[in-house]
Parts: sequence; C-alpha cells; structure tokens
Amino acid sequence: MSAEHWNDEQLVARLYGLGPADDHLARCADCRARWERIEHARGRLLGRELPVSERLLSEQRRAVFDRLETDDRFDLFRLIPSAAVVVLLLVALLVLQPGPVPAPQEAVSDRELFQEVYSMVSDPAPRALEPVRSLFEVQQ
Repeated sequence: MSAEHWNDEQLVARLYGLGPADDHLARCADCRARWERIEHARGRLLGRELPVSERLLSEQRRAVFDRLETDDRFDLFRLIPSAAVVVLLLVALLVLQPGPVPAPQEAVSDRELFQEVYSMVSDPAPRALEPVRSLFEVQQ
C-alpha cells in the first residue's frame, strides 16, 4: 500500500485520460475503491437519458422557423452602424481639411532682429517677472 493517496483532482483527471499513468490504483486499495465509485457514478450518468417531451421539441422547432422567416425582411436597424460611420467620415473630412495657406510675413531685417535680441538680453530682470510687472502697471 502506498503512503500517499491520490486526491479527487487526480482521480478525475485520470477519468478523462489526463491523470498519472502509474500503477498506483493496482497497489492502493483505498484509491482503487474511490476510482471504482467514480467510474460507477459516471456510468450511471452517461447511461441515463433524460426524457424530452414532444411538446417542448415542437415549440423549439416552431420558434426556429418563426425566426428564420422574420430574418428575410428588410431591417432598418442594420443600416444604423454603417450610416453612422459614413456620417463620421464626412464630418472628419470637413473638419480636417487643411486651412488656408498663411500669407508670407514681412522679412525682418537683421538690424531689427539684433536690436530685439539685445533688448531681451540686456534686461537685468528675469523673464519670469514679466507677468508680475503687468499686474502692477498703470494703464493710462
């Protein structure tokens, strides 16, 4: 007799052909008895057919045929997703059109450019003070 018994998961896996393939069931009487109970219960379940009434089958058949007949008609709701995609594409085309080409700006002479850069660099106050100064400027 083996010191370690198979658990239920191993027995069920063996039932479906996935469990260990050693000779443990031949050596262990406890596991073999549990295995035989599981096989017996499975055999009872597979051998038993549940009765299905003819009325239930005819209702299912009728429902299937009714559904097949109603699918042939034109359904406006099927067009809604396609129409929504077309509308979105048209809106995207209208919104994403390139804007007008900007007019060329006047060329700034080198002298004006250097004066502007010099005035920015020569100011001893940092640029971060500009918003604070604008708060205290008196408008005339």
